[in-house]
Amino acid sequence: MQDQQAFQAIWASRFYLFYGAFVGIIFALILMLALPHKYEAAMIVAPTNKAEGKDFSALLPDADIPALQYFVQRIAGNSSTDFTSFETLMRTSRVAEEIFKNKIILAQLLPTEKQTVRYLRDYLQKEINITPMAATAMREVTFRHTNPEFAKAFLQILYDKTDFILKQDIHARADTLITHLEQALVNTRSPDHRQALVTLLKEQEHLKLLTSIDVPYAAQLIEPPIVSVKPVTPNAWLLFPVLLLIGAGLGYVAFAVRDKTSL
Repeated sequence: MQDQQAFQAIWASRFYLFYGAFVGIIFALILMLALPHKYEAAMIVAPTNKAEGKDFSALLPDADIPALQYFVQRIAGNSSTDFTSFETLMRTSRVAEEIFKNKIILAQLLPTEKQTVRYLRDYLQKEINITPMAATAMREVTFRHTNPEFAKAFLQILYDKTDFILKQDIHARADTLITHLEQALVNTRSPDHRQALVTLLKEQEHLKLLTSIDVPYAAQLIEPPIVSVKPVTPNAWLLFPVLLLIGAGLGYVAFAVRDKTSL
């Protein structure tokens, strides 16, 4: 009985449902034409393994096995921490300051009245998406823009700037620690303490070397930036059905209100 009444109500409101759905489709079409069509660029990054495939025993010729193991563990253990720093740094004001220096890139990202480091930092926070890939340490970084070639190039620029800043930080810290350790080594007489200081000194020298050469330090590109063939927004497959249903629902509401007022 209830099913029959529901069917009768829907049948009675069919013209309202149709007109509402039609208005929803027209509105969706207007949005499709009015909204900017954005392409999505994506790249996949993963932590670099600084200990992989390297024999660090050559760096510690006078060290015993525990010291060597400690050194290798420190180098390998830093990878995940450095990668986390890379992820965080990518959308901070420090990277924004580097990008801000290039006015050509800045003009593609922000309108003239909003071309400040603060607005650029907010833009990066909003538009740069970092997504974990399943249960791996890899991350997919995406960025959307109306210019597909710019979207692709900007992700590469973002990657390069972030890696450059992180290298600068590690290099400066290693320099400071090397100076401190060399001074401590001069003032230390205990053989055990000297050996520990030498181990730490070689670690910092190795980090300084890694940040001085032209290779990725914290994050490696598993897949370089690529861009979608077609715009991903606005999404017609989502927009039309949703607005059609909303329009039909509003049509039914209009019918129900009219039906009650006519009683």
